Amino acid sequence: MLINIIIADDHALFSEGVQAALQHEKDIKIVEIATNGNEVLKACAQNEVDVILMDIGMPILDGVETTKIISAQYPKTKVIALTMYDDIVNLNKMISAGAYGYLLKSVDKEELCFAIRKVKKGEKHFSTAVTLENVLEKKKKKLKETYFLEDLSSREREILMQLARGKTSNDIAKDLHISIRTVETHRANIMKKVGVHNTSGLVRYAYSIGIS
Repeated sequence: MLINIIIADDHALFSEGVQAALQHEKDIKIVEIATNGNEVLKACAQNEVDVILMDIGMPILDGVETTKIISAQYPKTKVIALTMYDDIVNLNKMISAGAYGYLLKSVDKEELCFAIRKVKKGEKHFSTAVTLENVLEKKKKKLKETYFLEDLSSREREILMQLARGKTSNDIAKDLHISIRTVETHRANIMKKVGVHNTSGLVRYAYSIGIS
């Protein structure tokens, strides 16, 4: 059975790479390459589309909003997020929008094809690099070597909660009436304590222990 797909990404080189990777798959046909959500919707109106490989950060109409519309207007068309974002926040946004899959752009051809075929059958496929279960499992192992939430000061816990809610250092400084430098110092101390190296890591940590 032929699977008609759309590649939706505003980076031409990436789209061309995906097209090249899939061109010899006899059961997969690329019917359109779109660079924004509006082009995706137009292509769906003109073609029978089974699966869309959807970037999240597209111009005009992003992947999340486009997926919401596709889910409502074309329920037989399944969306797989194909993105550089390896965080739970974007994963949850796409799941809530109706996506059937979530893959990182570093995915190999074998998993990409497997996901397309699986989603075409109405099954879901999410990259283990970003699934909540995987994050929680990694956290359980890491907690043996790092600090628990109780080891953070009350101020550090407060700042961690703000970061988990998407607040910037500037926002947090204003909310807590402290300097940005103080916020950055606390953030660095939190990262050291919980064993992560960037803000996205802190957000994943916060979600894994129930802070949101």
